[in-house]
Amino acid sequence: MGRSERRREAKQARQGMGGTAALLEGALAHHRAGRLAMAEKAYRRVLEIEPEEPTAEHLLGLIAYQEGRYQEALARMIRATELAPAYAEAHQNLGNLYLDGKKHAEALECYDRALALMPDYANALANRGDALRGLGRLDEAAETLGRSIKLDPFIKEPRYRLAATLISLDRPEQALAAAEGCLAIEPYCQNGWAYRGTALQILDKPSEFERFLKLDAVVWTARLNVPPQFADLGAFNAALESAVRTHPTLVWEPFQRVSYGGSVTGDMAIRPDRTMQLFERALRQAIDHLRDSLPDDASHPFLSRKPKRYRLTIVASILREGGWHPTHTHEGAWLSGCYYVATPCSLSVEGNGRAGWIEFGRPDCKLPVGFEPPTSAVRPEPGLAVFFPSYLFHGTIPFKGEEERVGIAFDVYPEG
Repeated sequence: MGRSERRREAKQARQGMGGTAALLEGALAHHRAGRLAMAEKAYRRVLEIEPEEPTAEHLLGLIAYQEGRYQEALARMIRATELAPAYAEAHQNLGNLYLDGKKHAEALECYDRALALMPDYANALANRGDALRGLGRLDEAAETLGRSIKLDPFIKEPRYRLAATLISLDRPEQALAAAEGCLAIEPYCQNGWAYRGTALQILDKPSEFERFLKLDAVVWTARLNVPPQFADLGAFNAALESAVRTHPTLVWEPFQRVSYGGSVTGDMAIRPDRTMQLFERALRQAIDHLRDSLPDDASHPFLSRKPKRYRLTIVASILREGGWHPTHTHEGAWLSGCYYVATPCSLSVEGNGRAGWIEFGRPDCKLPVGFEPPTSAVRPEPGLAVFFPSYLFHGTIPFKGEEERVGIAFDVYPEG
């Protein structure tokens, strides 16, 4: 929810019915501060008093959306638009639900409804552009994203989405300009750097992209120290695998996660058990060693940002045969990586190529005919950790076999 949307929601709350206005105001204050449980409780209280209050219904749906409860979020968003057909924000967020679910036609319809009600709704325009991209209507997507940027020139997201669209349209010079416009707003935008690099590759400017995208220089591997509480690596990984498989947040193909053919946890760094505490300690040792070994370079988008203090997010996945993580980046993070707990034996068999490996350098957008980006890949092994800048496109290659691939992905976010 952007600032303009929050202001509109607050205004709508002040105009609420009877005694619910003050409750809505308080709930919104909790929501803005990230106190989602308290906000949810207050929104539910509003609906007890006024069951057809659309703002509370919509914002309960938004909390469900933020927490990955897709079906509940969808039901509440639809209900909000039925209660208040002129509620532009509800149509916009319903569109976001459909967009994240790859239902591009449904998303486009929602954004069009929001824009019919509020033609200068920059967020709806930006997301409409993404829906059009998903439908392959790239020229329309570029035009829509350009309109969004004109309405709100200080938002980074439509600029890097425009860069991706222009790459797909084989207009790399314009894509480069869009990416650099994004970086002028947010110098550490990971997507901005990713698409800038792709545009430079298409334009055949190796000296400009290799200093931050040369794959053999920005992918590192290490072996974590086995905590002394475990007899050996096998015992450590067995405990980690048990922690992953029994974690209460483990869900098959969860909403808002880039994973197909597998199960994914929520952030295991939140209220970690003893095994995860020991894993985090070992992981931090490896991260700190890597950070301290890196040179200083004030002009480099990764080396200039080495954090003294940082927080970690830790998300595990279990991939089955044919499962994969599509190529992506990690916006907001500095360093990303994965630790491998268990891997199928087929990954080490000659003749299987790179099946099951993690691949780097392949962009997440349609590429011009004839352009093949430089890529590299690392074969997962139990006990191996792979590290890379968060702006580096990465994904996994599907594999065959009955065994499962268990990995723990992590992101480093600078603090202070």
